[in-house]
Amino acid sequence: MANYVGIRLSRLIKERAYTAGRCTQLNSKLSELKKEAAQCSKDLKRSEARVVELDRMIATASTIDPADIKSIRSTPRQSDGKHGSFRKELIRVLKEAGGPVKVSDLITHMVATFNLPMSTSSERTRARDLVRRPLNVFKTYGAVIRMPSHPETLEGVWCWTDNYAGDDGDA
Repeated sequence: MANYVGIRLSRLIKERAYTAGRCTQLNSKLSELKKEAAQCSKDLKRSEARVVELDRMIATASTIDPADIKSIRSTPRQSDGKHGSFRKELIRVLKEAGGPVKVSDLITHMVATFNLPMSTSSERTRARDLVRRPLNVFKTYGAVIRMPSHPETLEGVWCWTDNYAGDDGDA
C-alpha cells in the first residue's frame, strides 16, 4: 500500500489521532473526578457540621475542650480472614507444640497458613510483628513465657502455659 501523503505527514496525522483519543479519555476522567469532588465536598460539609454539633453537645455535658480531642481515621483491616483467626492459630500451634517454639518457626508457619507476603523487607518486618505482638500480649496475661534465647541463634523461644483464662478466639 502506497503512502500518498508522505512519511512525515502520516506520522503527524497518527500522533494527532492518538493525542485526540487521549484528550477524550482525559475529559471523561476529569468529569468523573469533578462528580467525585462534588460528592466529597458535600460529605465534608456534612461532617464538619456534625463536628460542630458534637462540640456543642460535649461543651454542655462537660468541661472537656473539644479542640483537645484527636481525630481518628477509620482504616480497613489488612487481612482477609475472620477476626481473631490469626491469634487463634498462633495459640493452637503453641499448645500443640507441647514445649518451647522458636519465633522463626512460628513466623514460617503463620506465613504459610495466612499467605503473608515476604518478598520485601517491610513485608518480612510486618510478618514478624504480626507474630511478636500477640506473643507479648499473651505474656502479659501469663499465657506464654519467654524461655532463654536459643543458644545457637540467640532468637526468642516461647512456651505456652496453662495459665490463660481467655477463650482461644478472643485472645
